[in-house]
Amino acid sequence: MNNELILKIGITEAGDPCFDLKWLPWVKLSNPAILITKNPLKLYNLIYNIKNANLIVHATITGNGGTIIEPNVPDYKDSLEGLYKLVDLLGKERVVLRIDPIIPHKDYFKNSKRVLDEAKEHLKENMCRVRISIYDNYQHSKDRLSSIGIEFKHNSFNLPLEDRKKIIEQFGDVEVCGEEGIKSIPCLSEKDCQIFGVKPGIITKRQRYNCHCLSNKFELLKRTGSQCGHQCKYCFWKKDFKPKK
Repeated sequence: MNNELILKIGITEAGDPCFDLKWLPWVKLSNPAILITKNPLKLYNLIYNIKNANLIVHATITGNGGTIIEPNVPDYKDSLEGLYKLVDLLGKERVVLRIDPIIPHKDYFKNSKRVLDEAKEHLKENMCRVRISIYDNYQHSKDRLSSIGIEFKHNSFNLPLEDRKKIIEQFGDVEVCGEEGIKSIPCLSEKDCQIFGVKPGIITKRQRYNCHCLSNKFELLKRTGSQCGHQCKYCFWKKDFKPKK
């Protein structure tokens, strides 16, 4: 890896690396990358035989896979199996259980808490890092959820601060991502740079107001603005949404 590339860290935020394999050439060269997926078992099968992979994997498991809000996401039991395999493969510091987003609705919130409890029970002293964030109430996300009968009491973009704090308290000592009014640990932090062996960059302004990611990161996937194959109803991508007339 040459000096020009060593400061760059690839990330898959524009889609899921299980659907789009454009990240593979970068990773096969042992370049640093953060892969974010809702199908950790499939991703494990894609990376387990890559030699000298310099990876951090965010396994996104909300507990709502296969439900009406995450229709094409695997069941959480299968996702947890993938999480455990990734921890065995990469080590607990290079795997993040990403519970994102937590849906502030009684029928779905309990599923997210169950994911964390079962992961802790299985991994014990080998428990990986945990990141959480709470549902962002984009109008198109709100309309998608409303179309399947899921309504929220709040109309603001963020759940009220005190309500978000109460949710976070129930998850214990976790990294919190992009929550207004709450200390944020970005997806690419100084800790991640240390794990990768890369000098951290500076915090730069990004699309999300509360994103504090370092300037090292760049997108590995093609930005289409469209939903990926998981078709989650709360998705922040707007392009595919067609409101009812």
